[in-house]
Amino acid sequence: MVNIFRKKLVFRRSLLTLLIIILLLNLCTFIVVSELSYSLVIKILNRKHNAPFFIAIYDHKKSFLKPNLAKYAFLIDGNEQDIYVLDNISAGIYAVAVFQDINRNGRLDTSLFGLPKEPFGFSNNPRLLLGAPAFKDCQILLFDDTIIEIKLR
Repeated sequence: MVNIFRKKLVFRRSLLTLLIIILLLNLCTFIVVSELSYSLVIKILNRKHNAPFFIAIYDHKKSFLKPNLAKYAFLIDGNEQDIYVLDNISAGIYAVAVFQDINRNGRLDTSLFGLPKEPFGFSNNPRLLLGAPAFKDCQILLFDDTIIEIKLR
């Protein structure tokens, strides 16, 4: 009887050890994949002013176009450069929004009807009909160093 009990205990310990090893391997795989980071190169088209750019990178449709919920946010000096390299961006699916702060007040100025007064653009350069684009229309995949072009409007 004691021998059977001992065999069950050894089996349970072995099974528990195996489950812990599997869990740790899965956790390590998740950490390695989520820690991968890449460069996102943004080429700005139709630039007309030397003013700072605000670049926001969003990782979810619920946070899209809410500046305080951006996964990454950058304020870039508006020198005469049209290509910006953003390093250490985690692998993922993103949407990028850009605006140029012509009057340097730190926000996108809009008209009484809510239309932007300052140059702006989005990844994938979606058509804008009646309002801002959806996250899915601006979505880019970042699983390698990536170059995108954004046309300012």
